[in-house]
Amino acid sequence: MDIDKALDILHLPKTASPEEIKSAYRDMVRVWHPDRFGNDERLRQKAEEQLRLINEAHEALLQFTPKHLTDNTPSEESCVQAHAPSAAIEICGMSLWLIRMLARWIDLLLLVAVMGTAGWLRFFQPNLQHVLMLSFGASLLWVFVEANLISLIHTTPGKWLLGFFFEHRKGERSDLLLWLKRAFRVWIFGWGGGLWVTLPVSWGYVLKRKAGGFPLPWEFPERCLLMRHPVPFWRNWLGIAIALLLVTSMFLAARGNFVLSEQKGATSFQQPPSQNQPVVSISSSSKSVTVRPSPENVLKQSGTEQSLLQSGGGDGSYRRFMDSELLRCRDKLDCMPEHLPSRIKEALITDYDICSGSCGDLDRLPEGLRFFGVEQTAELVADIFRTIDSLNALRLGVVPSESMPLDATDRLQERLDTQLKTLSGKHFGSAQEPIDRFVLDYTRWSERFFLDRKEMLPAVVEAQRTRERQEAERRRQRMLQDQERQRSLRSGVRKPSNRAEAIEAFSPLDGMPIVWTPPLPPLADALLTPAYNVYGTLEGVEEVNGDIRYRVAHPFQGKPRYFLFYPSPSLQKRQFLTGEPIWMVGRLEGVVRFRTKAGNDRYMPLFSAEYIE
Repeated sequence: MDIDKALDILHLPKTASPEEIKSAYRDMVRVWHPDRFGNDERLRQKAEEQLRLINEAHEALLQFTPKHLTDNTPSEESCVQAHAPSAAIEICGMSLWLIRMLARWIDLLLLVAVMGTAGWLRFFQPNLQHVLMLSFGASLLWVFVEANLISLIHTTPGKWLLGFFFEHRKGERSDLLLWLKRAFRVWIFGWGGGLWVTLPVSWGYVLKRKAGGFPLPWEFPERCLLMRHPVPFWRNWLGIAIALLLVTSMFLAARGNFVLSEQKGATSFQQPPSQNQPVVSISSSSKSVTVRPSPENVLKQSGTEQSLLQSGGGDGSYRRFMDSELLRCRDKLDCMPEHLPSRIKEALITDYDICSGSCGDLDRLPEGLRFFGVEQTAELVADIFRTIDSLNALRLGVVPSESMPLDATDRLQERLDTQLKTLSGKHFGSAQEPIDRFVLDYTRWSERFFLDRKEMLPAVVEAQRTRERQEAERRRQRMLQDQERQRSLRSGVRKPSNRAEAIEAFSPLDGMPIVWTPPLPPLADALLTPAYNVYGTLEGVEEVNGDIRYRVAHPFQGKPRYFLFYPSPSLQKRQFLTGEPIWMVGRLEGVVRFRTKAGNDRYMPLFSAEYIE
């Protein structure tokens, strides 16, 4: 029977004590005892039915309120057909809900410890964003772990240590979907979705429901209960000790990771402030990355700086690559070095020996390099190089500053700072120093590259202007030639050699409407003046008064339409073939009447051809 229904039958509040339940039960039995209605069979039957409900309600309340649950703490839902629980020993006077919360903390801390042992925590750095991600991921993963554990063994490690077990109501059976639903509700309402910032809101909502006498959002008392069984005294203290040990170890591990990140993020190159300081400097004390514009002084570097430039791969493959890039860009106005991760990877391995031998032996690689990968490291270094190039190009004036936003330098500075801090926080161990040296070496090479580019630019700009002037002159000459050709075509000095020139020379109108619907004579001057372009298939030839005229057919609305033409004297003689497609430009000379086989009169326009194709 449902607990709420049992309380309603006995007219009891949810906070009723065992004594109040016993007293109410005795009163209800006296009122509804069937012997009171011995003379009325109908009332006697109703009294027996009511007394049966009273007995069931009393039995349900006795099972629901053992001694260890008399603090009126709502129980969580769960499942497992079980025997009646017995009282348990309290832990130092702690209330039941605090013990339950401690059990859940032990579960979550155990999960985080397992994840850390498996290496998952190595991908997280000690900052607020990663802590929130870890809290969210671990608590969400526990939703599925907890549901499966309860479905199989009816408890979790933390609950087992403190004596909690899930038990089914009679007639109910274990359901994994129910456990998933419960665990997800606990994650949302009890832990704020795994985010610490939302915990006050979710806990405030839960406490408000509890104060109002409502069941907690994840409880299903009509189906299952969370019961606390008696456990040995040592197991309670073991649970508390494990919780304290896990919290302490996580704190020390986080502190150790932070210190390790500080140490591995440092670089051995520390230079005193001077006018010859490079663009990038990494300070081990402040862990700050500074970009300083001093390109004019790079040419006057001291002997110490020159030795730094030549150390650790300074004359290696990537230095030679930068020289080849300078040659590639010598004739280009807009040109930047093209950094390929594969080329950077080769330089890191051969010139800077970041793997301390073979990169194929994963066991010998530093931890960060093993998990982050040499290829990903090369891609990150390539992005840093591109940012350094953009910053040097902007500050040295290789890129016009008026075409860039006012805060472009600050944005590039911030991006470079972020990239260098990310690089120093990957825990590369012994590989961190050669990687930092490679970045510092490239800083000098990049400055040298753009200083040389700045010296090249005037000649490149002048050469480009010369090419533009030459191209402009060529376009002007072509335009003059086109104008002259047009004048010669229109004046008739030059004969058209193709259809485009014929159209340009005569500017013909479309003569096909005249072919489809020939005008009747006499023809107006407006029809005889312009040139027309007409086309069709050569069908035959006829001779009239010694003049040769060719007949051309063109289908229109399913019926043939005809026109005649004769070549003008200015055209060279050529051989025509029957069935040959004809396209011509000519002038309208007249309209010729002819009689069809049916005896009907029809008309055909006659053209004098000036161009035939």
